[in-house]
Amino acid sequence: MRSKMKNIDPIKIKIDKEMYHFFKQEATIFEAYKNDQEKFVINHILSRLLVGFYEQYSEKISGQYKSMKKILTTFIDDPVGLDSAIKQLIEDRAQEETPKLDDGNTKEISLRPTADTDEIISEINKSMQETNETQAGYYRRMFYSYSRLPMFERERILHCETVKKLEEACKKHREVALSFWSNNKREDHRVLPYSLIHGLDERYNYLLCQEYNEKEKRPMTRSFRLCRIKVKATYRTDEQFDNTVLKHFEKMIKLSPQHSINEDTETVIEMAESGRASFRSIYNNRPIQDRIEGPDSNGIYTYYFSCSQKQLFLYFRRFNPGEARIIKPESLKQELREFHTRQLEDLKG
Repeated sequence: MRSKMKNIDPIKIKIDKEMYHFFKQEATIFEAYKNDQEKFVINHILSRLLVGFYEQYSEKISGQYKSMKKILTTFIDDPVGLDSAIKQLIEDRAQEETPKLDDGNTKEISLRPTADTDEIISEINKSMQETNETQAGYYRRMFYSYSRLPMFERERILHCETVKKLEEACKKHREVALSFWSNNKREDHRVLPYSLIHGLDERYNYLLCQEYNEKEKRPMTRSFRLCRIKVKATYRTDEQFDNTVLKHFEKMIKLSPQHSINEDTETVIEMAESGRASFRSIYNNRPIQDRIEGPDSNGIYTYYFSCSQKQLFLYFRRFNPGEARIIKPESLKQELREFHTRQLEDLKG
């Protein structure tokens, strides 16, 4: 396979150390590891970046070229001079978009061509004529362009092959056999995909799907985070989405795609000002309330929720004692009570 590749030699690229640490963090955040091993391999993540981002980035550069040509044609008649002016403008913009390298704060990395990136690298070598950049400069600007994208877009880029398979399955109404990385092991599932969407905080992407629950003897909603999914196969199916599941999908999209909703439970929680202060400050995974009533004569506010019970448990267990009082359901109150009891026992030990 390697002898048939057009590009064999590693490409040496200098980047600043902040960018190198950024890529290490990307591998951790989006679990972009090789063979499910939690080990950072920069060539692995850069190869994924090329496969998922080059086309988008190339279109951006081509768009800049066409836009500049349209404007400058009015002022420059000579085709050679026009092309030279555009290349210089693009090069100047490239230098403005990337930080200047400080010799004391740089790290040289090697991008090794693979079967997946060989053709892309050949295309990049051709397109550099349009940007008038060095090879290392072209890659460096691409990396910085990628780094400025929102998190959920970067996750989709690094897992673009999985995205294509899941979106096609959603579009063509296919069942999917997938494995999901959970609790340090792979779990196998067979699901009917509904939608691949990002969370309300625009950080991660989630597959909303229907799966038959043998214990409950009914189809239920499931939510799987994109970076932990491995698609094994897709199948034609006559299975349809359950109406209750569809209703819960709508609620998940509105309230929190990362948490499955399979019940219609109203949760009522009372909070004094100290609890409201925590509710405002603990923003990560904060549930969306349906409405707020109060304050009453004691300064107590009543919050009403219809989101996932798991989300409410994970969120309110972070509150200090006395800041939030669960009125209903009793099951959530009991779950939080048992959690804090176990925590107290562990502290005693």
